[in-house]
Amino acid sequence: MTEEKIRPDKASITVTMLVTVLMLFIVSLPIWCSLSMLYLAIPSLIILIAMYAYAPVSVCLTADSVVIKRLLASDVRISYSDIDSMRAVSNPDLSWRLFASGGFMGHWGLFRSRALGKFIAFVGKKSGSILVMRKQNIPVIFSCSNSEAVLKALKQHIA
Repeated sequence: MTEEKIRPDKASITVTMLVTVLMLFIVSLPIWCSLSMLYLAIPSLIILIAMYAYAPVSVCLTADSVVIKRLLASDVRISYSDIDSMRAVSNPDLSWRLFASGGFMGHWGLFRSRALGKFIAFVGKKSGSILVMRKQNIPVIFSCSNSEAVLKALKQHIA
């Protein structure tokens, strides 16, 4: 079993820190102001927890699938039998977010590009990303700390 961490880039770390501080400030408003500020605080706390829960943390190659582990939410599994092809991508186009995070704990969620159409991304640093084309479902792009070794191991599992 090979497991590699998904490391966010400097911009994502900055966005994560700023969003966390802003959300914690909003959550703490009822302490300084009136309790009527709870209408902002409770949804902000729920959104912050959900964003941390769904953020990807590592990529793991098991005997039968690629597993993208998240902090609290269920893991994402891509069965080897569902993989059509894979290749390295140096700088994926993550500019069109359909339902995604564009910097909080990396870039993850549902994206769209001219070249791929809709795809799911779990990307920390954009360099060293791996594109997995699936037979039945939309493509997945993920990155990890040692993407060359993961791509090599993934190709061995598919062969």
